[in-house]
Amino acid sequence: MATLLRQLDECPANSLGVVSPEDCARILDVDGICASRIDIEDGLLMWHMLWCCDSISEALNELRSQRAEGPGVHAVLRNTPVLVPDLAAPQVQARWPGYAKAALALGVHAVFAFPLRWRNAPFGAIVAYRRRQGFLRSVDDARALTDAAAQILAA
Repeated sequence: MATLLRQLDECPANSLGVVSPEDCARILDVDGICASRIDIEDGLLMWHMLWCCDSISEALNELRSQRAEGPGVHAVLRNTPVLVPDLAAPQVQARWPGYAKAALALGVHAVFAFPLRWRNAPFGAIVAYRRRQGFLRSVDDARALTDAAAQILAA
């Protein structure tokens, strides 16, 4: 993780391009990861993917945009991490019915969303997923990654 944070420290402003999302996913013990920024366009909240690991991460980003629900939306609106170790759990199905069903159909069983913040105001999210159920190995590592990424993307 220390090497990854040093790499992030060397990134140019507004770009995570120097850092491999695949490396980040491996370090966090997840199958995929992406970062997205939100903007308000014509009164609507729009998500713009900035950095992504794979097609499933892209599909989860599309789900969030199309359905306006899910852990990433909740993380930004509540300005807090949202950790979902089991998308099939009844309370998750009730909270985000469209998102949970579609994510499970993609083979995703756990999702972890962290708000990207500048001066404590959310401007996007990093969302990681896993094909298997279970808790994130290190929430602290995910927060450190998100905080470092936010500093670069907000610059």
